[in-house]
Amino acid sequence: MQFIHNATSGIVFGVLELIIICIEATSMAFLRKSAIATGGAGKWLALGTIGYGMVALVFREVLKFASMARANALWDAGSIVLVTLVGKLVYGEQYSNRQWLGVAFAVAAVLCMMGPEVAPGKV
Repeated sequence: MQFIHNATSGIVFGVLELIIICIEATSMAFLRKSAIATGGAGKWLALGTIGYGMVALVFREVLKFASMARANALWDAGSIVLVTLVGKLVYGEQYSNRQWLGVAFAVAAVLCMMGPEVAPGKV
């Protein structure tokens, strides 16, 4: 039964992380639009701000399933990847090879953080 509980917790954690990453990327896109809009910037600013409020609520739930370090590492790297893709595909932003390497390092950081939790007092 413990295996099923752990698997379910892992799935819920993963789904919540995907939700938070998508909400943040969308909120950031709204804020970007508010910064470059010639009209109606207030609407986009409000949507971006509301989105970040939702991020806080979802992250609180994420913390029920993982340590802060693991949860934040996955969230940050996922956000870096998704926001970079939105910037490139939606806003036509260009990135250097060095910047793409930075995205790869973000992914590598998550892979380092996603191993099993270390039990206190055990090697």
